[in-house]
Parts: sequence; structure tokens; C-alpha cells
Amino acid sequence: MSRDTALEQIASSERYADLGPTTARNARALLKWASESNGSVHTTYEEMRKLFGVKGNSTVRRHLGIMMAAKLLKYHLGGIGWYVTFLAWENRP
Repeated sequence: MSRDTALEQIASSERYADLGPTTARNARALLKWASESNGSVHTTYEEMRKLFGVKGNSTVRRHLGIMMAAKLLKYHLGGIGWYVTFLAWENRP
């Protein structure tokens, strides 16, 4: 249910220009890695760069920042990588 909600939110954000096509694609790819139970993703810096097809963490941060501004997720950096939580899981009844 929450994965479907997150996909709907991504599609809606893309339609209303909150996300460009590349950021929307990255959001959908990241969602595939999300835990079914809580919508979280914990991954290394290198794995996230590979997933997004970029060379720098600053580019990853830019895409995640756009997704966060569109209220799709929240994220923070840890010692070994990225910690992401899709808000569709937090906002479910």
C-alpha cells in the first residue's frame, strides 16, 4: 500500500513539475530499494551514486533535496552512507 502511495506521489510531483524526469526516475529507482515495512533505505555513498548514475555525492544530494522539497522523503548522511525514508510510510493511517 505505501509503495503504491509513494509511486502515486512521485507521478504527481513529476506532473506538476516538482520533479524533473531524471529526479523522478531516481526516485522510482530508490523506491525499489525501500523496505516494505517502513519505507527506509540505508545505502553506501557509492551504491547511491551508481543507482543515480552520477559521479559525485553533491549530485545525489541535489536530487534527494528536490525529492525532499516535493515532500516525498527525508534523508540524512551517516558515517558510511545515506539514510532515506519515504514519507508515504510515515503518513499512513
